[in-house]
Amino acid sequence: MIRLNGIRSKLILGFLVVLIIMGISSGILYIQLSRQNRELDRLMGRSLHYLLLAHTIKFQDLTLADAVRGVLIDPEDQNERARYNSVGEELDKNLKDAEAMATTQADRDSFKRLGELNQQLVALEATMMKEAGTNRQGAVDTYKGQYTALRNQFAKELEAFVERQNANMTGHAQAVLSAARRSEAIALIIIAIAILIALLIGLQISTGLARPIVRLMQAAELIAKGDLTVNIKSGSTDEIGRLSSAFAEMVSSLRHLIKQVTDSSAQVASTSEQLSVSAEESAKAVQQISETVQQVASGAQEQSQSAASSASSVEQLTQAITQVAKGAETQMNSIQAASNIMRETDESLNEVLGMLEKVGAASSKNAESAAKGSDSVKNVIASMERIRGTTNDVAERIRELDGHSREIGRILEVIDGIAEQTNLLALNAAIEAARAGEHGRGFAVVADEVRKLAERSSKETKAIADLIERVKQATQKAVEAIDAGTKEVETGSAVAHEAGIALDEIYEGASGAEKLVGDLVSSANSLKEAALNVGKAINEIVSIAEENTAATEEMSASAEEVKKSIDSVAAVSEESAAAAEEVSASTEEVNASIQEMSASAESLAEMAQKLQELVARFKV
Repeated sequence: MIRLNGIRSKLILGFLVVLIIMGISSGILYIQLSRQNRELDRLMGRSLHYLLLAHTIKFQDLTLADAVRGVLIDPEDQNERARYNSVGEELDKNLKDAEAMATTQADRDSFKRLGELNQQLVALEATMMKEAGTNRQGAVDTYKGQYTALRNQFAKELEAFVERQNANMTGHAQAVLSAARRSEAIALIIIAIAILIALLIGLQISTGLARPIVRLMQAAELIAKGDLTVNIKSGSTDEIGRLSSAFAEMVSSLRHLIKQVTDSSAQVASTSEQLSVSAEESAKAVQQISETVQQVASGAQEQSQSAASSASSVEQLTQAITQVAKGAETQMNSIQAASNIMRETDESLNEVLGMLEKVGAASSKNAESAAKGSDSVKNVIASMERIRGTTNDVAERIRELDGHSREIGRILEVIDGIAEQTNLLALNAAIEAARAGEHGRGFAVVADEVRKLAERSSKETKAIADLIERVKQATQKAVEAIDAGTKEVETGSAVAHEAGIALDEIYEGASGAEKLVGDLVSSANSLKEAALNVGKAINEIVSIAEENTAATEEMSASAEEVKKSIDSVAAVSEESAAAAEEVSASTEEVNASIQEMSASAESLAEMAQKLQELVARFKV
């Protein structure tokens, strides 16, 4: 399974999937429409032309028969002979063209038989027209017998071919309609799947980006308020996951720092309290020394005892000062460690800010990728518009075919009118032949044949008219199918437009993620300012601790001097008066030092209190 470790990679993969699905759907639609277009071209080009050529051959056969009748009626009529020759050449050419266009064995066999029958008809027609001037009755008998039988075979074979072509055209029309319906169903299914996948990908990406960023922002707000108990979990390895890990490490460092500062401030408060107690004891000892000095005159023994007591008190004072010095040293070490942690925290914050800037840049790139995806969908919509234009062109060609069918119908109406007029002329000729009696008997036979041919012409024109009507109906169905396909293409265009809207919403989500990253940068800057304030407070504590250390060193030196003075008093008790004055002066100095030490202890306690109030803002 492929794991994507970057936001940009996830977005690009999602957009590529959507574009691939859109491309596949457009390709399938294009292939289906191209296939329908080829079928329609074949239907309009070959099949219809083939059918019209068969009807033309049928009409030319009737024309040849009519020309032969004209020659039989008037053997000297050169116009009929010329018409016969011209139409005969066209008929021969059309038969050869039709046989060359045949694609099935049945069609080739039909036109082969038609060619053979046509050769026999041409031979009989030549014989009849040659005998028309010398043996008219024999020519008429041949016309009514063998010639009519051959023409019936020719017409039957041609009619069978026409019926096969009609069946083929009907089958092609049904196939085109079925393919159009399948194309519509496939297009709708593919477009629906593409939209569903695009929406799922957009929802997954936007949720995966927004949810961890919102959690980080909420955690940053709690940290800015002083709550360091937040637990930041990271479930991914992308930029946001690494940012969450950095936040978790920063919170852990801050929590450890605050605990150390709290412990150090408590230790400083305890040490300052001990220092105050020691200062009070030292003050009492100094007071005792002063009273002893005043009683020096009463006796050396009392002076010696007071000196011993003072020495003991000074020893205790020295020990207390030593403890204060150790406490100050411990405090300095703790504060130094806290300062180091603050520097590490500041470095972590700088790393977090750098990662946030990278996430912001990635969000901007994601927004650009979303905009490119929206442009790609617009290109798909433009392709759908071009497909719709192609479909309209196909529909227009079918409408032109319908117009040609109407023109053929008009020509058939003219032919039917000519057949009716021919029938009337044959009737008139029969009447005139009856009036002529025996001399008009042959003319009556010809008139009867003309009447029969006119009736057959009328019947064939009606059959052709019915066929044209069926062609018009099939054309109308094809037009309706193309119109339905056009509507489906428009529906696909609308659906693609909706997919573009979905990509725009994804673009807005990426922009929102970019804004959330900006908020996180602001929160991280606030945390950095708070860390700087804590660092400043630690620097102030360092200064105070250094002052306390210097004060304890001075107090230790003063206590040493007091001890030396007391030893001097004990050694030279005989000089008590002079020593009493020196001891009084020394006690005053010690008292002043004790007051300074007490003031330093109070200042240290006050700073410890301020430090505790400062760290009390944080909840660990």
